[in-house]
Amino acid sequence: MKKKFQVCFILLIFLDFGSFKLSSQQINSIYFLENTPIRNLLNPAFQPVSDFYISLPVIGYSQFDIRNNSVALNDLFYKQNGHTISFLENQTGINHFLSKLQPISVLQADLQTNLLSFGGKTNDIGWNFSLIEKLNIKTILPADMFKFMLVLTPDILHNAYDFSSLGIDASVYSEAAFGISKKLNDKLAIGGKIKLLLGSENISNVNQKLNLNAGLENWNLSVLGSINTSVSNNASNINLVPSKWNDLFKFTGMGFAFDVGAIYKLSPSLTLSSALLDVGFINWNKNPQNLNYKSDFNFNGITQLTSTMSTSQLNQAFNRLNSINQVLDSVVNAFKNSIQVDSTANSYQTSPTAKLNLGIEYALWQNWLHIGCLSHTEFYPSTMTEEITMSAITSPTDWLNASLSYSFFNGNFASLGSSVAITTGIFQWFIGADYIPFQKADFTLSKFNPSLSKITVPLPYQTKAFNFSAGMQLVFYKLDKKQREKLLHVRKLNDWNGLHEKLSPSNDCNCN
Repeated sequence: MKKKFQVCFILLIFLDFGSFKLSSQQINSIYFLENTPIRNLLNPAFQPVSDFYISLPVIGYSQFDIRNNSVALNDLFYKQNGHTISFLENQTGINHFLSKLQPISVLQADLQTNLLSFGGKTNDIGWNFSLIEKLNIKTILPADMFKFMLVLTPDILHNAYDFSSLGIDASVYSEAAFGISKKLNDKLAIGGKIKLLLGSENISNVNQKLNLNAGLENWNLSVLGSINTSVSNNASNINLVPSKWNDLFKFTGMGFAFDVGAIYKLSPSLTLSSALLDVGFINWNKNPQNLNYKSDFNFNGITQLTSTMSTSQLNQAFNRLNSINQVLDSVVNAFKNSIQVDSTANSYQTSPTAKLNLGIEYALWQNWLHIGCLSHTEFYPSTMTEEITMSAITSPTDWLNASLSYSFFNGNFASLGSSVAITTGIFQWFIGADYIPFQKADFTLSKFNPSLSKITVPLPYQTKAFNFSAGMQLVFYKLDKKQREKLLHVRKLNDWNGLHEKLSPSNDCNCN
């Protein structure tokens, strides 16, 4: 039972957490896809190719993302002697799992959908407006928490654990944004965006202190923190997914954020770009509830509880979680009596996840192929995550723009991605994903319930993340077809033949 509980707990954290939906909040492979106006979300200096575009609710743009920065499924389950086993089966598996953990693991997911967006450009000035509904969660899990769960007290005399970074921030909010960009000259373009953030639901916590020192003589737990909620109805009813359409417009918090970006053309073939996104806050001041807790707890009953054990039994008890139920139960009961809890109703602030994008793009073979590299960094209160995505981009015709990408630091081969934008008349369709799961494992639910033995769930095996984005815009041009092709760096077959002749050695021969 204890092992089954541990398996369920780990799967809940790393797999089923997506049912909440937490922010990468962007599809990296779209960054260099110049034909789609949606990439303005990744850098406000990007201008649309079309003179005007409009995106309708939901079908205009929707995105889903779930990820963590530590482990993939193959770190939790793997094949051994023809059987699928979990990392909890033996100490080797546990050690491997712990070695894969970052000092601070970040779990996040998000679901965002377009309510309305439109924009365009006039001469050298681009502009846009968007109204997007966002549902996101970010969870911070210190490695010490997993070490305590799986190993408990490897040192029988003294073990220090720091859980202070443990936290969660789950929010539903609407983002109304207005952006403007300008080409200052042939080389430099800048852009910015101001965002009004209207919050509907939030639950978050802050720990100033959460430390455990555990040994043979006593356990000391120092706790100081708070759990905060702000909801549209009442404090006991938190709906991360609004049940009614009009619930989207019941706001309990308000804040602001901004984006800034720049593009610099270093040479005709080399372009640099950068963007700082989502720097801001939300102040939650309607129906706020704060549950404040603190404790400086000392438990010195360990010696009495274990005095009847032999030395070997004592070591085993302190090294195996399922061997010390008596100790844990006694500590928990004593802690309940020592913790001090009080409730207040003060407003509080949370922040969206700030992000930094740094891009470099190089054109090859007279713009037949573009190679791009994007560095994407996300900033959290106690850590940050980094990712690098390499992309190959081509526009063989004015109606097709496609990219193939590979992301480092977030998976193995499963981090191959692709994005495609297709224009048919005034309709432009796009689809993108950064982590296409080429390898998957069939997980049988009989591990939890024998009656579910015939049900298997395909799960990505090597990737730490999954995201997907799709949408459709109406685009309108003043330029004719040839002018658009020039603007989009389109190179047709006859251009390729001419380039091939120019690059090939001459076949002329003077035989005299």
